[in-house]
Amino acid sequence: MNKVLSFVKLDLITIKPYLTWKQLLIFSFAPIALIINSAMTTATFTVFMIFGMFGMIFSGYPFAIGEKSTIDSLYIVLSIKRNTVVFGRYIFVLIFNLFAVLFAYGLTFTAFVIQKQAFDFKQTLITMLIFFTVYTIIQAVQLPIMFKFGYAKAKFLVFLPFACIPAIIYLFGGKLSEKISELFSWFAKNQSLGVMLAAAVWLALMTISYRISLSFYNKRDF
Repeated sequence: MNKVLSFVKLDLITIKPYLTWKQLLIFSFAPIALIINSAMTTATFTVFMIFGMFGMIFSGYPFAIGEKSTIDSLYIVLSIKRNTVVFGRYIFVLIFNLFAVLFAYGLTFTAFVIQKQAFDFKQTLITMLIFFTVYTIIQAVQLPIMFKFGYAKAKFLVFLPFACIPAIIYLFGGKLSEKISELFSWFAKNQSLGVMLAAAVWLALMTISYRISLSFYNKRDF
């Protein structure tokens, strides 16, 4: 586990030059403007959505930088095992996504306090967990593709399925909305069971994704 954590630290060091306060302020500008000018409930969802995208974009940086600098070959020279690379990258992605939604939570809380509005800690926490779950599941789909093809080739492929989302919403929007409403109603009535089921499904998806990524990465030549 120490080797995995060391690898996570290496990934953080790799992206540090690109993760600046300037970048953070740029990503924060739109959420702050929305918080000031929109209804707080709408703004809360938008803030989490924007910072979730922020987490997704930056968690792909180690792949891009590694490919540009041929760091994967260096891992072999340093005798870093491939399962350490894959597992470490997954931990890095989870940590970065958690950082993104926690920052969004703090920004939302600050905005509520400044505007002297009541802040619903529980509801905002649930919103945070939902966005964290959704974005990490999306990345569970993206990561195996990046481990198989590398960042340059995977850039188009990882976002192609999500380009179909507007078409799906257009064709099945009414039915999807109805099913989602039913799902939320069920969760509201069965919170404990719902959380356990959601956690089990999330863990299963992440495990499957990790296994596929490791299989692809083991077959690559560096």
